[in-house]
Amino acid sequence: MDKPITIRAAKARLPELIRRAEAGEEIVVARRNKPVVRLVPIAAPPKLPRRPGRLKGKIGLDEAFWDPLDLVPVAPARTPKRQFGGLKDVASFDESFRDPLRDDFLSPFKGKA
Repeated sequence: MDKPITIRAAKARLPELIRRAEAGEEIVVARRNKPVVRLVPIAAPPKLPRRPGRLKGKIGLDEAFWDPLDLVPVAPARTPKRQFGGLKDVASFDESFRDPLRDDFLSPFKGKA
């Protein structure tokens, strides 16, 4: 363990300090030359050995689980053909729809283009 590192230096070199701690080095960070924090690697939890049959009797399956599934054939999805003029039956417009707009309606918009 080297001498303690100041907080300011630790902030500037944090990735390096983390790499050193992962390698097994103990790093002490100090505030005003007084040690306050120690960086050490986290120990991996011990891996328990696998034991076959640990859940025997704890999990049960209904007998219906083993019955064959009722498979229903599904037709493949088709993409609909494009049809032009599809709104003819939905919306209808009278002849005034194509007439030019009145000047009093357009006056607020003039010169804004």
